[in-house]
Amino acid sequence: MEDGLPLPREKFSEQQFFYCSIGWHCCLYFYLNYEILGAVQIVVYVGGIVVLLIFSIFLTSDAGSDMKKPTFLRAFFSALAASCGTALVCTVYAWHHFTMSTSSVMEPTARNIGRLMLSTGDKGYMFAV
Repeated sequence: MEDGLPLPREKFSEQQFFYCSIGWHCCLYFYLNYEILGAVQIVVYVGGIVVLLIFSIFLTSDAGSDMKKPTFLRAFFSALAASCGTALVCTVYAWHHFTMSTSSVMEPTARNIGRLMLSTGDKGYMFAV
């Protein structure tokens, strides 16, 4: 840790942070009862892309080599950008009035999600051909 910011000096650590964030997104999908999206997240991202990242890191650089220490100016502006982004998100959440929807919600089953993804009609994701 450098000045309170997680700045990994090894590329393998950066890959581990990415792996953990993908894993947390997968857990969120399972928590929201979207099992099909959680399974796709595991198979595609955690299973495929992370393996490619590991091999690309090991093949392109030395896994144990240290990166040069970031300058104070770079760390300062990184912290400033992160703080501004956090302040923006907190401001939007504080000032936005969330309302409950009165319309009926469709059950999030694999069949319903598949129908919507392949539908070209209202609320469908497929483009009209």
